Amino acid sequence: MASLFTTILSGIITGILSIWEGFVLMKLWGWFIVPTFGLPVLTIPVAIGMVMIVTFLAHQMRTDSEDIDPIQHAIRLFSYGFVNAGVILLIGYIVTFFL
Repeated sequence: MASLFTTILSGIITGILSIWEGFVLMKLWGWFIVPTFGLPVLTIPVAIGMVMIVTFLAHQMRTDSEDIDPIQHAIRLFSYGFVNAGVILLIGYIVTFFL
């Protein structure tokens, strides 16, 4: 039960942070990139997508314990990468409805 609550809470927080980070990128883009380079203004859905792409490409998983079994470590890395990419893909798919 606790893990379900943690999963739902993590999903809600991820969604809120995606919107916030998209908004921040949109504002910064409008303040600095548009006047400097003459590029078009970003909408929030496009900015959210750009933030998710950069996060997907740049995020790294930290390993805190060095004395873990190599097979468990490999399983953890695989499952983290699979779930992380899946969540990003799902959020990106939802954001496309607002384009």
